[in-house]
Amino acid sequence: MLTLGLRRGEVLGLRWVDVNLEGSTLRVSQTLTLVGGKPHFGQPKTESSRRVLDLPPDVREVLSDWRAQQRGEREIAGADWEDSGLVFTTALGGYLHPDNLKRVLHRVAKRAGVKPVRIHDLRHTYASLAISNGVPAEVASEKLGHTQVAFTLKQYRHVLEHEHKGYALPLTDLLRERNIPKA
Repeated sequence: MLTLGLRRGEVLGLRWVDVNLEGSTLRVSQTLTLVGGKPHFGQPKTESSRRVLDLPPDVREVLSDWRAQQRGEREIAGADWEDSGLVFTTALGGYLHPDNLKRVLHRVAKRAGVKPVRIHDLRHTYASLAISNGVPAEVASEKLGHTQVAFTLKQYRHVLEHEHKGYALPLTDLLRERNIPKA
């Protein structure tokens, strides 16, 4: 979620048929959401949400390892395994309840010694880090499945502290070189 900017429902609905480890791509074509407290598999939020993303090498490796681990869980479960085809499942192959994902994220944050964040905050973090590291806003916006770059910049892009510091000196130098009085 953090490295690709996926929504919670996109991650929970992700199927192995949509992951191409050899080609290093992931297709967002299904979501898992709660409707009236019950799981619902459906289409992504918008047309632009249906997208193909390139997998960074580290994510491809993690998914490859996860696939092997899931195959092991399948062998252990035997006839009790539910063949949902999903990438992220319970130990018996069923879908993960969205609230369980939230609990896991909070446990991981606690272990890491950081304050818990909302799952959706990972999308904001992706956008901010990507743009901060030179990814054009238009590219980050498309990767997030947004139709408007302005929406990505207004709602998802947060200026990071190091960016303020990184641009303070060049501006000071610029003012000094032109002999413009400092305010």
